Amino acid sequence: MKTTINIAFAIVASILLSACKKDFFDMSVTLDIPEHSSKLAAVSLLNSFQDDNTALISFSEGITNSNPEDNHQLVNDATVTLSYDDQNISFSLTDADGIYKADAPITFTVGTTYTLQVSNPDFETITATQIFPEARNMASADIDPKKLHVTFYDPADIDNYYLLMLYKYNTYTGTYESTGIEPFDDTTYRSQLSNGIIFNDKQFNGKKVDILANIWVDSDDENTPQLFKVVLYSTTKDYYRYDRTYSLSLEAENNPFVEPVIIHKNFDKGYGIFALMNKSEISVEMP
Repeated sequence: MKTTINIAFAIVASILLSACKKDFFDMSVTLDIPEHSSKLAAVSLLNSFQDDNTALISFSEGITNSNPEDNHQLVNDATVTLSYDDQNISFSLTDADGIYKADAPITFTVGTTYTLQVSNPDFETITATQIFPEARNMASADIDPKKLHVTFYDPADIDNYYLLMLYKYNTYTGTYESTGIEPFDDTTYRSQLSNGIIFNDKQFNGKKVDILANIWVDSDDENTPQLFKVVLYSTTKDYYRYDRTYSLSLEAENNPFVEPVIIHKNFDKGYGIFALMNKSEISVEMP
């Protein structure tokens, strides 16, 4: 059967190629590419469980102008401000080009609206708004060399978005490092931004969630218990859509037969993503 398909393909290809004139491949085609208007772009994922909350600021360029060999698109003179309640937190440029860090601690409160604004004299000001999500406490978490079992309760009458991560303790570095989790059904997806899986609650809104997922765990000394952290991140719809479309864009890369994927953005008048994340975690030990 495979040989038949190959022969058929060869016949079709020969017919198509023979139908071309001799100078067919020497022809040049002029493409009318619309002029691109550069806009500010920002990527900022803020949360309550890390010391440094940052934002990466750059600007967009047209396909004929982009230069991947340098970082000339990073913006080092932007004004970045996070607003919530009566607070306005400024971000200052760090030692790294284009990366801005919050000047003061950020108070994260469930249900509070946060607005990130980025401005620069050469571009139009961009803003994005998010509501800080509530963490979903896990009822249980168990692990064996091939499976991760997690249960939690999803509240009803609200759309929830999750990122599930597994971290293994590295005895040499003294830190927890992420390890891979396989999607547990066709409504969960592997995140290309992390080593976890993302999903929403459309299949179990308002119900108890029982997850049994395949994992990748390197074998260690059998006489030494392995330590893990199971982390359930509660995030926003914008993060979910950004993660999902980014992952799809990587899958479509260099494939001319796949429809191009537009990566989700939530900044008005610009590009990029502003998202918020909360979490719950359980430490587990595997003998």
